[in-house]
Parts: sequence; C-alpha cells; structure tokens
Amino acid sequence: MTSKNIKIMKVLFFYLQSALLFINTSIAQSCPEKGVPDKIAHAFAVSYPSLNIRKWSVKKNIYTVNFTSDNKKSIAFYDSNAVWIRTETLVSWHLPLAVKKGFYKSQFAAWFVETIKKYETPEKTFYRFLIDNGDLLDSDHHDAIPGKL
Repeated sequence: MTSKNIKIMKVLFFYLQSALLFINTSIAQSCPEKGVPDKIAHAFAVSYPSLNIRKWSVKKNIYTVNFTSDNKKSIAFYDSNAVWIRTETLVSWHLPLAVKKGFYKSQFAAWFVETIKKYETPEKTFYRFLIDNGDLLDSDHHDAIPGKL
C-alpha cells in the first residue's frame, strides 16, 4: 500500500468511528430504562427530540424523565397513557420581562432568590420562586447579616 492509500484508509476509518459513535449515542438516548412503556418513551421523544436523558423513574403511575436541554436541568411528567402532564425546568434570571417586573413589584422583591423553576403545563406556563428572607436569624441564616453578630 502506498502512503496515500493509508491516509485515505485512516480518514475513512475516522469517519466510520465517528458515525458509529453518533449512532450509538442517539440510540442510547432514545431507549428508555426497563419498565418505561414504549408509548411514554415515544411521547417524550416526539416532544423533546435529541436531548440528553439522565434518568427515567415511575411513582404512582406517573413517569418522569430527567433531562438536560441548553444546559438547563428539566423533568417531564407523563401519565400511564403517555399524556404529558408538565415539565419543570430550573432557570436563572433569564426570565420574561413581565415576570421580572412582577417579582420586583411584589412584597418579596428584597428577599434572596434561591431557585427559580419554570412550569409548563398544557394549560399554562408559570414560574415558581423559592425565596428566603435573610433577615431572619436562625440556624440557616447565621451569616445572612454580616457585621450584626
């Protein structure tokens, strides 16, 4: 074999490996864990194609799938008939302007925001803020007011 043929074979081998890796990753992400009915896995795959599935679980006939999308952690909920119930996504301050304004106009505007979750349901989308009043001195807030201890 000539060196040109060896280079061509190396390039073809690289592309073949890349294609196999891509196919394997795609198949692994679309196959649910044992116990998850195909219809539920299919409903998720239709709603959220090509996502990184972290874990499937079931509790009281509600199937949940933990996944990441755009570096955001989410959980989608489906009933036993593969009907989508809701999706919860952990979000940062990249919120719609109306949501930000609503929070800043509320009585909790000065409170510390620990987490924000976006809830999407068939009927509506809303945001849930987990907030904390750092002015309360208890075991969780011993360092909340610097210089006052």
